[in-house]
Amino acid sequence: IITAAPSALTTADKVLFDLKNSNSLLSKEDLRMTICAFNLIAALASQPKIAAALIADVVPASLHVLQTAVYTTALHEAVTLAFTMLARSAPSYDGLVGVITTAVEAIKAETTGRTNMIAVAVGAALGVDADIKRRSKAIQGLVAKVAVAESGPQAAIALGEIGRHIDIAADAPEVVAALLKETQVVDTVKIAATRALGFACAGPKTFEAILAHLSNSKTTPALSSVALRAVSASLTLARSAPSVEKVSAAVLAQVSAHPEVVGECLGRLAVWDLQSVAASLQAGLTKSAPNAALVVMAAAKSIVSSENIHDTPANIETLSNIVVAAGKAYSTAADALPLRRHTINAMSSLLERRGGRFYTQAMNAVLLPCLVNELVEDPSLVSVIDLNTFKQKEDRGADLRREAFVTLESLIVREGASFSDDAAGGVQCPLMSITEAQRADVIGRVINACAPRNEKTKKYNSPHPIEDVTEVNFVARRVLLLTSRTSAWTEVVGKEFNNIGASLLQLGGADPAKPPQALPEAEKSRYADNVADARKTLLELKEIFPRAASSTAAPQFVEAVRNASNEQAFVKK
Repeated sequence: IITAAPSALTTADKVLFDLKNSNSLLSKEDLRMTICAFNLIAALASQPKIAAALIADVVPASLHVLQTAVYTTALHEAVTLAFTMLARSAPSYDGLVGVITTAVEAIKAETTGRTNMIAVAVGAALGVDADIKRRSKAIQGLVAKVAVAESGPQAAIALGEIGRHIDIAADAPEVVAALLKETQVVDTVKIAATRALGFACAGPKTFEAILAHLSNSKTTPALSSVALRAVSASLTLARSAPSVEKVSAAVLAQVSAHPEVVGECLGRLAVWDLQSVAASLQAGLTKSAPNAALVVMAAAKSIVSSENIHDTPANIETLSNIVVAAGKAYSTAADALPLRRHTINAMSSLLERRGGRFYTQAMNAVLLPCLVNELVEDPSLVSVIDLNTFKQKEDRGADLRREAFVTLESLIVREGASFSDDAAGGVQCPLMSITEAQRADVIGRVINACAPRNEKTKKYNSPHPIEDVTEVNFVARRVLLLTSRTSAWTEVVGKEFNNIGASLLQLGGADPAKPPQALPEAEKSRYADNVADARKTLLELKEIFPRAASSTAAPQFVEAVRNASNEQAFVKK
């Protein structure tokens, strides 16, 4: 209402009472209300008299709340908008800076895990300061403070916020080097400096400075990783079209050390010129450059996630060609795990994003076999540690297997239907073209993943605990039920019914209150959930296939269902 009819607020006197009482909206306990309050401040600050009243009566209270506010993107944007509007409208810029400076001087070192929002306010106000000399002096002061442990995070955040409004390297050429240097220090400074670079290098000169660091042979791998991520972030904020050729060359120089981030950068660069980026990617594949296929898959995921790349026939064909070429480089070798992950991730994104319009028959012919391969446990990714009393297993492929089942679920859900009403030609889900034998192979893999094969000895160590494998069981059972209800799959599942698997029957008939001895306490509740979900699956299968379930050819199934049905607590749940 205020934004639409600012003439309703002709004098500060009419709203001053409400402004003073609006301090009660700012609450450390209610973050949502605080965000609303800052958005209100931004709307009210459009008039100088009201901006002056806000600075005098509301800003001090807001800064007090921000001292301990937990960082969120929504709060960040609200604070940025509020202080940008205040700085633009305030009758006295020095008055606003004075209020903020008083609050900043009272701030102690930033606590771990929190980003100081007052620094956001400082940067937002300085970023729109029309006095270039004053702004430059403030930037120089912040650059000096970046290297100081206590003020480093706040200074870095403020510099990044300034960089959202101006090309900060034009005022202070040394700012990029200072921020890059600090990304190697303690975590709080590192996080703040990395985020600041992402914001700041949206400006042309700052962006050029980042590219120079990428091209410098003396730049360490750790620094080049940060610089790449800053380039990736800035490509979505760039104020003008970058030189695709120049950026591609600088980014591709880091492909051996950071292939995934290089792919993400090129995917975001494609917003400006998809054809040129695709040509660079295709050239890498043609020359069999190291990690070329991995870069393409990471880029494809980034490209299809961008709403600024239109799904025209030319763009779809361009993306399809490079994904198909990269898919042919897929390998099941253990050292190819990053490529395997990105292949499945790219397939999932191509299916889920943009209504699946970028997913083509040609892609499916190459990617579907890769997906089916990832539905089973890969022994080369499983290691066993003998701890005398028991054996501890670690499965590095569990999360990849879960992603593969989720992607398979997406394919089956879409089977027989157009990906979207406006898809070119009403393209149908490519799974329609696979044979019955191939369907039976897929169902066999799904059934085998419905429960752990050896629950008594299966124990996983961090960072791949038993929950990772249990999640595979949950998704596999979900896929099994989905196929049982999908016309194209029902007959195949029915034929495989008696091979439902001893592991699922054993798990469904187990006592959730008596988990295996080898399981630690923290994992026993998850075991009970797994048993309950297995029982639910058995009961639903009984409803879908009543004749097969009552057949004497499936005595194990009948017994397991009877055990599940007799559990009154489970039935009630």
